Amino acid sequence: MNSFIHLLFALCLAHTISASTNYDWIPFLRTFGKSFGDIPGKGQASSVLPLSDGGAVVAGYVWNPDQKRGTRALIIRVDKSGKVLWERYLGDQSTSYAAVSIEGDLQRGFFIGGETSSPGQYSSDFWAIHLDADGITKFEGSFGGAGEDTLRDIVLSDSGDWYLVGTTVPISTGSSSSHGWVIKLSREGRKIWSKVLGDNEGVELIAATATSDKGIILSGLSRESFIQRKTDGYLAKLNSAGEILWEKTTGAKLQDRILSVMEDEGGAVLFAGVKDSSSEFPGLGWVQKLDGNGDLIFERTFGFRQILSIKPVKGKGYVVSGITYKTARGDEDVHSAWMAFLDPDGWMKWERILGGRGSDQAYEVRAVDDIGYFLCGATSSFGLSSQQLLLIKLDPLGRSSLEEIWAEDYALAKSRGTIDDFET
Repeated sequence: MNSFIHLLFALCLAHTISASTNYDWIPFLRTFGKSFGDIPGKGQASSVLPLSDGGAVVAGYVWNPDQKRGTRALIIRVDKSGKVLWERYLGDQSTSYAAVSIEGDLQRGFFIGGETSSPGQYSSDFWAIHLDADGITKFEGSFGGAGEDTLRDIVLSDSGDWYLVGTTVPISTGSSSSHGWVIKLSREGRKIWSKVLGDNEGVELIAATATSDKGIILSGLSRESFIQRKTDGYLAKLNSAGEILWEKTTGAKLQDRILSVMEDEGGAVLFAGVKDSSSEFPGLGWVQKLDGNGDLIFERTFGFRQILSIKPVKGKGYVVSGITYKTARGDEDVHSAWMAFLDPDGWMKWERILGGRGSDQAYEVRAVDDIGYFLCGATSSFGLSSQQLLLIKLDPLGRSSLEEIWAEDYALAKSRGTIDDFET
């Protein structure tokens, strides 16, 4: 039995889940990517937003062959069965765009963050765009200076304001040190305030989350100098006015970085990332839970893993996703996408390795109540000639009762070189 069938398609079961929703839960697996002439598309799905109709919106990017260095942002909305309702490509021959984070809903629309730059120039700006449910632009803007400004996450508040979170390396200071940078926008895109964090230390902000007291938790990494290899995980809490309530660093002796952060129902903060990585060792998947003051409640590590996303599973625990360097085939130099369910105390209850013959990554996973998950990332498996965007809709248990049926379907897909036409 092909290990990919056993480990990936075990999750994609064609059955209906009874739940307090007005739609059937239909698991599926889709890849997306545009071919430009004879050049196959290449890209990744960076963020996924589940919708109340059982579908989802995916934000990512594809490489643009019209440019030597450039990408086009790609936003795709699918229905509950994975059928594309609409897609938006953003970018042209003179400007590069990449979408990395999406928030919102069908009523408020979709708030998307990323970065934009001109090919051949070593500078970039934060980029923000607000689309309605039909993909029509309501607002679009860019924010930055002469340096390199890299947006990594956005946060949408209950009031409708949104935060752009990332890193700036200003040229005007004459220093190569990085600083965390947060911009707060109104729903309409008007800048309310901006905040730079880091002082003389190098701080890179990678992820953020809203808090129940109308603040925001920021996370990423901190280093004493731009060229120093040692890094620590970095956390800070701001109030709605941008004032720092607390800051802390955490880590061990090697390279540690926080790649995702969330607040649970009780107000505790959980972060996930990578601990003890180096040029010789990929590091350990890393999860910590902190109380409202930033004090440690528990810490968990997972070998040969990088955790890129941690999200709540309502009333049950947490779901994490990322990559593993120890695939089912034993090739530690090949990535496989990976996800796991953690109980409220951080203990892993089950995990799934989602990997084929190529390299696969799971950039984000989100739970939909207790009926299933959406996972997005990138894949070069399935006989694809280049890395494409990956979207999987999963059931809650990962049962493998249909693996024999999927073996025949996979063989057919492999002969075609694509799985785009699969229907579960």
